[in-house]
Amino acid sequence: MRRRIWLGLCVATLTSGCLGRIGPPKKTIAWLRLRNNRDEPHTLDVAIERNDEEVFGETYRLGTTADQATVRVDDPVETRGRYSVDIDTGTQVAHLHPSEFADLDISEPCVGIEYTLHEAGTTGFQFEPVPEC
Repeated sequence: MRRRIWLGLCVATLTSGCLGRIGPPKKTIAWLRLRNNRDEPHTLDVAIERNDEEVFGETYRLGTTADQATVRVDDPVETRGRYSVDIDTGTQVAHLHPSEFADLDISEPCVGIEYTLHEAGTTGFQFEPVPEC
């Protein structure tokens, strides 16, 4: 009798979806902001892929003055999906894998992504929830 109960609970757990979702959550990238906090200008090659297919690709030149150091790109993608973002600075490539969106505590379906070239020579991604795309 206990074996049947155990098997029934296992089947119910597997079919109910209690083990979590399959794959990272689907998000829409509402905007992409590129920021240069360094003393020299930089050229960034940006590529966004979905299912190993490039859906967005552009090159941006970031200067050092306040009006040239930041670029914002609105609506780089059109639909929700599992996107990866690659940013090539010429000396390194920063890769944002779709699974990193799963680590976010953002329930909104849209996200803004900021990539910064820091003064100390490091780089980094930051995320912002966006209520509407």
